[in-house]
Amino acid sequence: MAAAVQSGKSDSGTPGSKDSCLKRGGCSDPEAPAASSKQDSLMPEIQESEDSSCSSVKRQADQLADDIRHTLSTSKQHILQTRPSPSDGGGSVDSDPPDTPPRPRRQRISSRVHFPEDVHDPEIHVSRERDGGVDVNLGFLQVNHRYKCCFTVINSVGGAVHIPEVKSAMIHSVTSYVNQDEDGHDVELRIISHKDGVLSADFDMISDSDETKKCKVVIHARFLGKDQGTPLLKEGVRCLGSEVEEEESEGSDWAGYE
Repeated sequence: MAAAVQSGKSDSGTPGSKDSCLKRGGCSDPEAPAASSKQDSLMPEIQESEDSSCSSVKRQADQLADDIRHTLSTSKQHILQTRPSPSDGGGSVDSDPPDTPPRPRRQRISSRVHFPEDVHDPEIHVSRERDGGVDVNLGFLQVNHRYKCCFTVINSVGGAVHIPEVKSAMIHSVTSYVNQDEDGHDVELRIISHKDGVLSADFDMISDSDETKKCKVVIHARFLGKDQGTPLLKEGVRCLGSEVEEEESEGSDWAGYE
């Protein structure tokens, strides 16, 4: 009995025995252990193949990224080489000429009166004497208004002067006196205009002792129309009244309040 039992253990414990596998009922297919063993032996090869494929794809991606960076760097260097530099005053040698012609510059016409430069200057602008003449800019005034303008003209005439009759509709009267420093003359001017725009008028100051010594004073002013607003007067300019208001008050038929 003991021998039979031991023999049974030996048969059942023999690895790879078909009879023992069938008797135990542990496997339905006699070839299953062999197939499992073969699959286990192929696993390292499959894993190695997958690792090799991943490494190849990664190398290709790295190579593609390097190619893109190289292309961008080359393009940037080419752009920097062909870009015009500020020092040479234009485009580079490799750059093509522009298709459109350059825009012509507008030619500025120079004049003796420049209102935009001193329009905000609170004082009357009097230029220096040049070629025996002086320019005086009174700024903005209004049509049909009387103004009294006082300013000093520095000139080389010296001493007392007289002013010949002024033939100008803008200048009503003008008087001149030697200033305190005796290097010019203080001028008092009364003007009016019945039309708007930039107007000019002039008069001469002639020395009483020497007729050859004289200074021409040119007056410039811009008169605004009735609907163009009220100008801000410069220092030394004072409004004495309006002729339009006087004419309207004289021609009015209104009798007033009773």
